[in-house]
Order: sequence, then structure tokens, then C-alpha cells
Amino acid sequence: MNSSTTPIRVGLIVPSSNVTIETELPALLARHESATFTFHSSRMRMQEVSEEGLQTMNAQR
Repeated sequence: MNSSTTPIRVGLIVPSSNVTIETELPALLARHESATFTFHSSRMRMQEVSEEGLQTMNAQR
């Protein structure tokens, strides 16, 4: 890894009910030894996880 290489930023917004992706994605990124990543995540509160709720979350970009 070259210390002068700019890290690749990865951002993720997930439903509050998702408890796995915030640990799984950094583990996948760590497999790429030739690149440096910074990982940033946030949870979006949802009353219920449904197709309609996910569409509403996507519309709030």
C-alpha cells in the first residue's frame, strides 16, 4: 500500500433494523489489500421495514 494514495470513501445509509451490513462490508473491503478504504455508515429510523418504507427512505436522498 502506498501511503500517498488517497483512501476510497464508502458511505452507507441503512434501515435501523439492519444489524449485519455495518460489519460485513468493512470485512469485504479489507480483502482488497491494494486499496485503502474509509467506511462511514448511518442508520435511518424506520417504523416498519416494508417495500413502501424502503421506497420512502430512497425518496429522502
